[in-house]
Order: sequence, then C-alpha cells, then structure tokens
Amino acid sequence: MKGFFKYVFASMIGFVLAYIVIAIIMFSIIMGTVSHYTHKLSKSEKEVVIKEGSVLMINLNQPLMERTDNMPFSEFSFLDEENFPSGLKEMMDKIEKAKTDDKIKGIYLNLGIQMSPLCMLNELRNELIDFKKSGKFIYAYAEILTNGTYYLASVADKIYMQPEGIAMITGFNNENVYLKGLFEKLDIQPTLIRAGNYKSAGETFTRSDMSPYDRKQMEDYLYAVYNQFITEICQARKISNDSLKNAIDGLKIHNADDALKYRLIDGLAYKDEFIDFIKKEVYPKKDPSKVKINLVKITSYYAASKEKKDYTKDKIALIYAVGNIGTGEGDYQNIGSESLSRALRQAREDEDVKAIVLRINSPGGGALPSDVIWREVKLAADKKPLVVSMGSLAASGGYYIAAPADSILADPFTITGSIGVFGLHLNLENFWKNKLGITFDRVKTSKNADFSNFNRPLSPEEKAILEYYVNDTYSEFKKRVADGRKLDMAFVDSIAQGHIYTGTQALKIGLVDKIGGLNDAVEMAARMAKIDNYRLKVLPKSKGFLQNFGLSVSGAKAWVLRLLLGNEDYQMFKKLKEVPEMKGGIYMLMTYSLTI
Repeated sequence: MKGFFKYVFASMIGFVLAYIVIAIIMFSIIMGTVSHYTHKLSKSEKEVVIKEGSVLMINLNQPLMERTDNMPFSEFSFLDEENFPSGLKEMMDKIEKAKTDDKIKGIYLNLGIQMSPLCMLNELRNELIDFKKSGKFIYAYAEILTNGTYYLASVADKIYMQPEGIAMITGFNNENVYLKGLFEKLDIQPTLIRAGNYKSAGETFTRSDMSPYDRKQMEDYLYAVYNQFITEICQARKISNDSLKNAIDGLKIHNADDALKYRLIDGLAYKDEFIDFIKKEVYPKKDPSKVKINLVKITSYYAASKEKKDYTKDKIALIYAVGNIGTGEGDYQNIGSESLSRALRQAREDEDVKAIVLRINSPGGGALPSDVIWREVKLAADKKPLVVSMGSLAASGGYYIAAPADSILADPFTITGSIGVFGLHLNLENFWKNKLGITFDRVKTSKNADFSNFNRPLSPEEKAILEYYVNDTYSEFKKRVADGRKLDMAFVDSIAQGHIYTGTQALKIGLVDKIGGLNDAVEMAARMAKIDNYRLKVLPKSKGFLQNFGLSVSGAKAWVLRLLLGNEDYQMFKKLKEVPEMKGGIYMLMTYSLTI
C-alpha cells in the first residue's frame, strides 16, 4: 500500500514539475526558433563539406527509434543532436551511402549503453555487415559493454575497451508485473475472459506469477533468440559457442580484462590511443602523432549528404504503425485508428504511389480500432502491392492489421503471433466503499441501463455477453489470418491460442513470408510494383508545431517521473497507469518486457 501511494504522490509531483519544465521549454522554443532558422540560413550559405580521408563516427548513446521526424521539437536546433534519439532508417541510409563515398574510409562506432530492441540492433548490424563488403574498416570503442551494445559491436574489425571499462554480458531476462496482490489489498475484483491458452496479457490482473503456458512460451522465445544471439557473436568473433555460454552463465565477463581474456575484444586502450589506431588504418605510412583524422559525426553527414529535392513521380508510401493501437488520433508513441486509416487511404488514393510498405512495431491494443485499421489495409492491398515490415513487435492486434498484406517480412528477433483475445472487467465497488468511503446509488429505466458498470460486479448476463464478444472476436481474428495468409482454418486454430513466435519460427508456420528488414521490404515493394526509380512518401505526416507542443507536456511529465522513481519503479508506475485505461473492454494485446 505504501508503494502504491508512493506512485500516486510521485505522479502529483511529476505533474507540477512537468509544467515548470514546460515553462522553461517555452522560453527555449522562442530562442530555439530564432536559432533554428538562423542556423538553416547559415547552413545554406556554408555547406558541410566532407574531407578526403574522413571516418564516419556513429555515437550509440541513445536508443534507436523507428522515426524521429514526428517527435516533439525534432526540428529545433537548440536540442543536443548527439543526445537526441536516432531514426533507424535514416541511420541505415547514411551507412549505405558511406559505403560508396570515396571520402569515407571507415566507421568508428562510439558505443554507449544501448537499450534499443534487439530487432533494431540486428537491422543496423546487418547494414554494418553490408558496409564491410566495400573493404572499408569498422572500429568500435567502449567504456561499457552490455548485451545489446556488444551484439552490435561484434561485427567490427577491431573492438577496444577503456582499460577500466565494465563488461556486463549476462544473457536475456523477461520480467512480468502481476497485480493480484495489489488488487486484493485495494478490494478490486477483476473478471478476465480470454480466448487462447497462451493469451497471457490479462494475467497481469489475475495472477501473482506466470501461468505454465506463459512460462513455456516465454522460455521457448528467450532461448531461441539467445541461441541466435550467441551464434552470431561467435561466428563474428570466431570463438566457441560453449565457451561464451559458460562464461556468461558463470558471470565471468564483468570487466575489460575479462572481455579480452574471452576474446570478445581486441585490446585495451584509452580514447587517444584508440584514435591513433584509426589514424594508422587511414594513414598506414604516417606517424599517428603527426596527422589529424577527420571524424565526421553521422549527424553532420546527414546534412552533408542531404539529397536535393526529389521530383521523381513514382512513389512508395512508407507508413509507420508504432505503439499501442487505440481509437482516434495517434502520436509518435501510439497508433490512432483515425490517423493510420487516413494515411492508408492517402496512399491508396494517390495515383503516384505505386506500392505501400507498412512498418509495424506494435503489441496490439483495442479490438475495435484494430479492425478499423484492418479494413483500410485490406482496401489498400486490393488496389496496389502492400508489404508489411515487422519491427520488434507485431503481435496480437499488430499481427491482425498485417494479415491482409501481399507479403510479410520479419526480423529473426521479431515477436509476432499472439493470435488471441481477452476481455477484462474491474469491479471497483469495494475499493471506493472500503478504502475511500465513497458509495454509489442509481436509478435505471431498464434492467441493464448501467451495462458493464465498473462500480459493481458483473451480472451473469453481462458476463455471458463479454464471453460472447471475446469468442466472436477470436473467431473473426482466426478467419482474418486464414484468409489473409491462405491457411487452413484448423491449422490457424492450432498455431493461434495467443502463442507468440520469433520471426524465424513464424516463417516456418506460414505467418510471415521472408526474413528481412525495412530496406528489404521497400525493395520488395518496388519489385512488385515493377518500378526502378522512386521516392519514399513517409506517412502519417509529422504533426505541426502546436500539436507537437501538446505532446511535449506528457513527454516532460514522463521524464520527471522517471527521474523521481528511477527506471524500474517507473516501469511499475506505467503498469499501474494502465489499470484505469484497461478497466473494461475487448483487447488484442501482448504485454512483455524483454531485457537484453
């Protein structure tokens, strides 16, 4: 109970402090706006020039995001570009350009604590592998190595660590939050109805631990991705799988000396010594102390290599569907059925758009908005080639909206499937009465006028209706999958049940067509449309300044709360925050928190 009020109190403080932060931001905006346009004018007069013998420096201190152009204040230059999240496709495109840029001799990966999903890191890693085909080098430097950071770094020709650096290669972990005990203390009675033995999302509200079904599927998923993680690292570093697994299991890799001992890195060096190694690579016949190396930050390379406005008529629409699925307008963190449907209609009705790529990174959400989006995906796929590119998550409602596509591509580490449905009702009557002294009374014109009221238990008739909706929605979900994937209904029923799959596993059972990333999906769409020259039309369009400012209020509040609570308690707070948002309804949703 004490912990609960801690979160409530922290939320109140966060709300007040957030508006203080917003006031500061408002002043910064005024100054930043002037700075932004002055900066743009000055840049137009003085173009960024890449010198001969340059090395592209990629700072990996911030998480990768699907896109950043729609984030609040992303256009303002007063932001510290190096500490601003990077867009995955933008970064991959610049690495691809650097591959054939004669002035770029190699890449320097400046590694930080990288908390991006493994799927995103894999796409970036594959782009780096492709870059190496040019014969150019990749050197990596780290003060701290974690699972994700090292997975990305393992493709480098040379990896160096600060002599006193920390290496924490510990394996993968999944931890779920369960609220049964809290609900008992608060006198809240949940009613959960689900379709699918493995559909575990609702168990958050009714259990205090994992169900056997959920534990089994999570173990299967974790070991599948962990074994691939180990295999790919060992192939890159030419070391034994068993040796690395044993070292990880024994927690034997926790500093730079350990990393060197187990051949995970190539040497220990301070930053200045590491820079000398790069100088020797670029100027092998010169004394490193007598030459300067031109390190080009990837943010500067964006500006220097910015293409002139493309007037190619043919277009491929790249539509992002990122976050939980809900009704109304979405934002940079959530999918809104109205805004995503509008984007799909725009792409369908634009005669210059010859094909569509739908990039999905979503655990699902509400059943109704998922179906609204499904309809628009189906209409678009009936008119022109539509390829789905699955990111880290395309599960439950995220898979539902993918089903009508002509072709589906997934990353090996993608979490997909979770074809199942659950319904939830929370009875808050005793909470209000026993904990807060609040009671309710009502007058009704008919027996069920207060249908599914949250301030009393469900009646038998209401529970029967909830069961009907859950089972009917589940049947429709399976039919959508069977029709879209051209699979037998009985087979779909056998692989559904709310079960999650990796991208590799999904390929074997026909839920996806190919293993590949976002760029692969764009290339496939172009082939299907039979076009060679095209430009991308990114949708939904980035919101305007005033709309983004509204988003920044919630963003500032979240930042303050994370600061007050710490990351672990903040994740708990987010889970508690979902309770009033999910106190009733039908959901196609998957909830997992995978730590790498």
